[in-house]
Amino acid sequence: MVVVSDDADTETGAYPGDAWTWGGERQWPPALKDYDQFMCRTDEKLPFAPWAEADHPDYDGSAEDTRYGWAFPPNWADYDTAHEWATKHPRLADDLTFIGQKPGEPYAAESDPFLFVDGDDVRCPETGDMAPEFVALADRLGITYADVSTSGTGAHLAFYGELPDGYRAATFQLREEPIGANDEPPCVEIYDGKRQFIFTGKHVTGTPDDVREVNTDALADVCEEHETRRETPTTDEHGPLLNSKDGGSAREPCKSKAEVAALDTTGDIDDVLDAVDHLSVHDMRLASSPTNTRADGSEDWDPHIPGEPASKSGTRLYVAADGKSVIYRDGNYGGTALSLVAWEEGIVSPGERLRGEEFWQAVEAARGRGANIPEYDRPADGGSLDYTPILPETRGTQAVSLGWDFTCADTLGTLSQRDVWNRTQTTIEDAIDRRQNSLLTVIMSGGKTRSTFEAAARKETSLTYLTGRHDLYEQASEICDDLGLTHYRLPSFPKDCKTMNLSEGRPMRQMFEELYARGATPKAIHEHYGDACPCRESDGDTTHRCPYETRWDFAPDDYEVLIGHYSHAHLPNGVTSGRVVAFDEFPGDAFTTTLEGDGLERAINTFLASEPGVPFADWHDLIENRRETNRRDAALDWFDGFDFDEPDVQGVFRNDDYHAYAPHAVYTLLTGNELAESDDPDDSSMGPYPFERTTLPGVQTPGVYFRGDSHNPKAVKLQTPPSLTYAHTVLGLDATGMVELWRDRLGIRLTHQSVLTDEERAEYVRDTLAINGMRVADHAKPYTSGEFATVKRDRRLFEAVRDQYGDGTPPVVFTSLSVERKYDEAGVVDDGTAKTIDHFAALRGTNRYAEERLAVVSGSPHYGDTWVREQAAFLGQAVFPERTDDGERTYGPLGNRIRYQMREAEVVQAALRVGRQGRGATVVFNTSAIPDWFPIEAVGSVPRHAPKRKAIVETVRDLAGNTGASFTTANVYDAMPDKDTVSMEYVRKTLTRLFDDGALDREMRGRGYVWYDDGVHTVDDAGQVSLPALTDAEREERDPQLAHIEHYMPELGVRADSAPPATATDADARSSTADQEDSDGRDPPDTALSD
Repeated sequence: MVVVSDDADTETGAYPGDAWTWGGERQWPPALKDYDQFMCRTDEKLPFAPWAEADHPDYDGSAEDTRYGWAFPPNWADYDTAHEWATKHPRLADDLTFIGQKPGEPYAAESDPFLFVDGDDVRCPETGDMAPEFVALADRLGITYADVSTSGTGAHLAFYGELPDGYRAATFQLREEPIGANDEPPCVEIYDGKRQFIFTGKHVTGTPDDVREVNTDALADVCEEHETRRETPTTDEHGPLLNSKDGGSAREPCKSKAEVAALDTTGDIDDVLDAVDHLSVHDMRLASSPTNTRADGSEDWDPHIPGEPASKSGTRLYVAADGKSVIYRDGNYGGTALSLVAWEEGIVSPGERLRGEEFWQAVEAARGRGANIPEYDRPADGGSLDYTPILPETRGTQAVSLGWDFTCADTLGTLSQRDVWNRTQTTIEDAIDRRQNSLLTVIMSGGKTRSTFEAAARKETSLTYLTGRHDLYEQASEICDDLGLTHYRLPSFPKDCKTMNLSEGRPMRQMFEELYARGATPKAIHEHYGDACPCRESDGDTTHRCPYETRWDFAPDDYEVLIGHYSHAHLPNGVTSGRVVAFDEFPGDAFTTTLEGDGLERAINTFLASEPGVPFADWHDLIENRRETNRRDAALDWFDGFDFDEPDVQGVFRNDDYHAYAPHAVYTLLTGNELAESDDPDDSSMGPYPFERTTLPGVQTPGVYFRGDSHNPKAVKLQTPPSLTYAHTVLGLDATGMVELWRDRLGIRLTHQSVLTDEERAEYVRDTLAINGMRVADHAKPYTSGEFATVKRDRRLFEAVRDQYGDGTPPVVFTSLSVERKYDEAGVVDDGTAKTIDHFAALRGTNRYAEERLAVVSGSPHYGDTWVREQAAFLGQAVFPERTDDGERTYGPLGNRIRYQMREAEVVQAALRVGRQGRGATVVFNTSAIPDWFPIEAVGSVPRHAPKRKAIVETVRDLAGNTGASFTTANVYDAMPDKDTVSMEYVRKTLTRLFDDGALDREMRGRGYVWYDDGVHTVDDAGQVSLPALTDAEREERDPQLAHIEHYMPELGVRADSAPPATATDADARSSTADQEDSDGRDPPDTALSD
């Protein structure tokens, strides 16, 4: 550790080389003290003026409390005032905020002469060691006052000077890897005004006590060297963009909005930046929406940002009058219209920098939303940005691409496929023998469906098999035929009723559907309309009953197996009584009745108008006064003796606004208990928890009331479990089931039995099914709504999978329904990029992809925080979505398990729809939402790259070949054929990436690195690394199943010793997008229309 003494030559000396320390007493430079531009700082890092008025009449900024407005000169004070308040006020930090004023553009009458350098993550807080690149930069700019940041991870320099003409800010990254204990790489921001600058007074020992002149020539060189010369605006003259990390100060566009809008493409990057500077929130399609407009033209918006909680007031987002600047008030994070696009897309979160790759992703997303931003057409050797998937190879992926059959897989691992099938059947038979109602979790291809039929046959017990998919009825019938079991398909209202099969829009079909939706049963509907039903056909004197009705003319005891929908379990007479009842897959909302939005209000108004014994006039009266004791008690008296097991079906025919479960909804509102005192366990002022829960008498099932929010309507949801009291045994068959949710849906106790442990599942997938799992994303990619889908990126991924893993055969793609439609619009099937596309909700229970051997699971389902909280409410618990210190979204123990069922369980269900014949398959996960137990063989990425990297790689190859030893960054830069398109900083970053990939080695000499060739010949044209083949020993260690398979290769016409070499993989996914495990705010898919 080097500490320069206090008597060092501070006029001409150098900064400390290794560690920057301070003496313990705070010291601010006298030059700053001469300007009355100080404010204090809160512990939340917000500038604050405790001496000022909280509601100043002249303030027109965005802060609700005037004292937080740093761009408001009446809030400023001299140094002594600010320092005195900081030492006395309990909510204030010891640091001070200095408000810089741009030369020629001051907030007040006089500007200041200062230029500031802000180094983020340039110092290790534990050792004080500095990034050598930052020290070198400081030396170039000149010796001056320096202090250490609040966190100890940064440093500040204060100079006399200003940026060169045309530059409003300079921001750039110094290196790829972090310093010491820091998590982020070091970055620098240089400004000369119209910003808030926090100075801690932790004066770096050995630096001058006061401000010095900047080396203007060096500053000009620094600005020229770095490509981030012009940043998007993050300040607004009407108010602060607090805690902003999006970039620099405002810049003046070179061209008008009309001029850049007329451009389709451009070779001048300033045209792109000009378009971004002109960009307004009103120029694009946004998920967020305005809720209030002020007299000055500024607006409040309701933000729709994944991972952020819903805004109860609908005002969490401030939008400036020109639509160009925004503030996310939950944290006071500022940004631009482009920032809002990036937040909505999940490219960055509020408070994170928008720069580099993320900046270009946001630009592309804004174009897709209608923004007029020209495409940047780089010169031929600079190239436009594109996506280049980096897909690792294993022995398994190569075997699949070559078409080798893993027909011997049944004998490879400890668990063969037959072992798992036998264990599944034994577990089912044991449950039947013990008459033990059970949830059985059986891995896909574990034989749970067929084993259920075989077990019932062996035990000579009649079976009722229930599923949510009509297309699985035929599969069940085929199994019965194969086993010689007599079977009958139960009547299906949407399938067998001819009225329900009339063409769309026919009045009677619409009437049937609408009555059914309001709680009327198919039987009641047919009885009400009688012979007027179109499905009751007449041939003269005789009227024939609807086929749906006639299909009920059967004797259940005549059939060993009944096949139907989950909803058939509501019919105890012969359908469930005395039979094994098997529910294949989780029934979802099949037993949930929902009244929501205006329909809920109308149903309750109709009920209250017809029942004077319930003393409330209408919905609003009920909601406002339901806790009034006398009226509530009188209403509850009316419910004494009410049969909650029987919905008021006849009321549906009397009034078009009525719902058969309106009385149940009223009871839920009268008796619902709040699950928590507040929507924030640490802040009772946040309003009531959005869910209430009650238990309906008699049936003992839950009812839940949701107050509604900006994205979801108010609703009452009722669980109406089936009648299973007299069933012989109830079996829940699921691949990844959560027993609490199953118990809630079926209304009975279930014993949970897992056929395989997590370790056995991993072994079965890897060794027996020979599934090669590859991950290419390091975040969840919530794709339910489709708003956050990156279609261009995904297309490039599918192409790479087709070419590298499929040998020209495209993969099947599994994703959400919304994104499936986007892929269809983009033509990814039509052009041969994907073989077919299917969505998560359509995959449960299907075997139609069993023989496919190449698949991509693109994105993950996420129905929103409200859905997770709703499921927890049915279970009687409150859930509070939070974000952990490392940025992960968490819902607490119960909520996280519910999310797992919604997300990871659905992803793995999709993945294991392929390769189910034991022949092997490759599954590429374009999401990180994968169960921990699932074996991932290797990790790749889909980064964007600039083709100019190819020129750097070629230059490095030439240097490595010519020198045979070492070279510096400057050597590479000087040897570049066209230095006009490549900066020294870009060369340094590319060399660092090559070092990370193992193609270069390096050592520190003086203030910089010397580089050595360590395999640069293996780098491909995109600047990425294709690692060499594995040795035989490494192959066996990595893919043990293939070592066994080679013994069987002669049967396939391939010699065991002629197998193609596998390649190792890049173990680090290089996506820089933050984790987006948060919600799309959409509802889960319904199970099929009930029968």
